[in-house]
Amino acid sequence: ATAAAAELAPSYAPDLDVTGAVAGAVPADLGAVAANLDGGLYSAFALYAVAGQSAAYGLDLDAFLNARGTSVIQAVTGECVAESIALHAFTRSSDLTKDGRSLTELAAAEPFRSIVAEQRIGRLKPAVPVLVTHSVLDDVIPYAVGRGLAHDWCARGANVAFSPNITPTHVGGAVPSFAKQYAFLEARVAGLPQV
Repeated sequence: ATAAAAELAPSYAPDLDVTGAVAGAVPADLGAVAANLDGGLYSAFALYAVAGQSAAYGLDLDAFLNARGTSVIQAVTGECVAESIALHAFTRSSDLTKDGRSLTELAAAEPFRSIVAEQRIGRLKPAVPVLVTHSVLDDVIPYAVGRGLAHDWCARGANVAFSPNITPTHVGGAVPSFAKQYAFLEARVAGLPQV
């Protein structure tokens, strides 16, 4: 959310005085993230994305999901994260679709391909300095996705610092980044330049 807000702020809220942004383990490419989550411990996160995209774009999923898939997507819309992780861990998306295709395969075809492309973070240049953090050992968001976002922003001329670490897991990888994140934000609020 922070990464998307950072790149949308100049057009969406130009009146806000944003001085910097920190984004950690950003799911910038939903297709790559879905492939990583499918059938794993955090399968629920991909299910949240499907439910969210359906709601945001008014997609009728009945043409794509079987009865179990419809039931699971309806369920995740009312569950909290810990509950969803426990209930839907190791769910294979191909077991939820009418034709046995995975969510990743569906995402490569219309109407999903256009939606996934539109949701890609890194297509716009943030107007403020940004710190992107990511663990090489993230088990939820592939490291290459976070590194790719930083590269995409740099290629667009944004002021980006990238801070990798090697702490295992998605949650664990956030911890060693806290000090750097706080220092980055304090410097922006103090008006110091990002170097």
